[in-house]
Amino acid sequence: MRGFTERASRAHRTLGRALAQLQMSRRLFLGALAGLFSLSTSASAQDGASDAGSEMISTLKAFADVIVPADETPSAGDLNVHLLLIEQTRDRENYPALLAQGTAWLNQEAQRLGGTSFAGLDEADQLVIVRSAFTSEPQTLARVFADFLRQDILRLYYGQQAAWGPMMSMPPQPLGYQDVHLPPKRSA
Repeated sequence: MRGFTERASRAHRTLGRALAQLQMSRRLFLGALAGLFSLSTSASAQDGASDAGSEMISTLKAFADVIVPADETPSAGDLNVHLLLIEQTRDRENYPALLAQGTAWLNQEAQRLGGTSFAGLDEADQLVIVRSAFTSEPQTLARVFADFLRQDILRLYYGQQAAWGPMMSMPPQPLGYQDVHLPPKRSA
């Protein structure tokens, strides 16, 4: 448990440093925060969100769908993982700024490719941007955003039974790995 706590603490410090190194206008930050905190998972709350909040929602949904596209199971966006990400802003100190700055970066990259927003791009262009985020230098906004959100999207997606598909009736390790404290077994 200690190793996990140290890694989580180190990851939190890395996120804080990466966000501190970035310059963001006060208006964009406050607009994004207002949009984030006014949202809930209900459709009526989504309808009343500010333009900045609505753009963030559509950008997060498109990003989540790139990470987990639909196949025989629904996409991450179909399971409202993007809205669950926004819900986490209440409990995580730097998360609102990460979402605001990361979605702004995605949209800036989309405009650089000739689009109006990340959500408005075709799948191929979205993949180009997402690949560039994951291959960016460590501790840059793009990389921190992509790494943190990929982990959160996968956790929130596979935490829902609808994501398990027709072959599974329960999570693969519902009780976790019970022998995690033991040394690895040698194969014969």
